[in-house]
Amino acid sequence: MKTYYKNIYTVLKLNRFIVLALIVCSLLSNIFALWMAFSTHKKALNNAFAINTDGSIIPLKLVT
Repeated sequence: MKTYYKNIYTVLKLNRFIVLALIVCSLLSNIFALWMAFSTHKKALNNAFAINTDGSIIPLKLVT
């Protein structure tokens, strides 16, 4: 039987590094997605559009 790794602790260190790197990448990805969703929602609250009968888009303005 052939062993590829001599020391189990080196394998565990590599495994821990890979797991931590994946956790950090997924955390950064989720933060970016939440930030994009929040900024898109904030922009959408300031704009409103209506569709005309011929399919053209009419921007609406808030009048007080």
